Amino acid sequence: MTAEEKDLNKKVRDYGGKYLKGVGLKDGAEIKLKIAAVRPPNTVMAGDEKLIPEPILVFEKTELEMTINHTNHWLLQYLFGPDATDWIGNTATVGKRYLKEVKMLDSKDHACLRIIPPIGTKLPRYIMKHMGQKERYFPLKQ
Repeated sequence: MTAEEKDLNKKVRDYGGKYLKGVGLKDGAEIKLKIAAVRPPNTVMAGDEKLIPEPILVFEKTELEMTINHTNHWLLQYLFGPDATDWIGNTATVGKRYLKEVKMLDSKDHACLRIIPPIGTKLPRYIMKHMGQKERYFPLKQ
């Protein structure tokens, strides 16, 4: 096992899924993954026999993949270019972030994954307001 694989195993919880999720990444963890391919929307079948409507990132050196929501799609376009083929070969930092409230999920303090831009990157306001924060809004009771 390489040092990169050991680092990834320390930061990602085994939750039995193929796709990275907010619950799968440990609090405060950020992982760097090199993008190997981008699967277009509606080309991969989910376990419930429905097509996955989002693009999917495939990474080198791991079997984990990541579905791309609107915010991460905007971030990838902003960082690497508007065409998904431009993303291939770039290294993306993925981190766990908390959203104060997600109305469509009727959820508070919702864990999600975000592509984390390099420090000092000036992001447009429409992306910034959807980034979330590193710590929980409502700390867990001890």
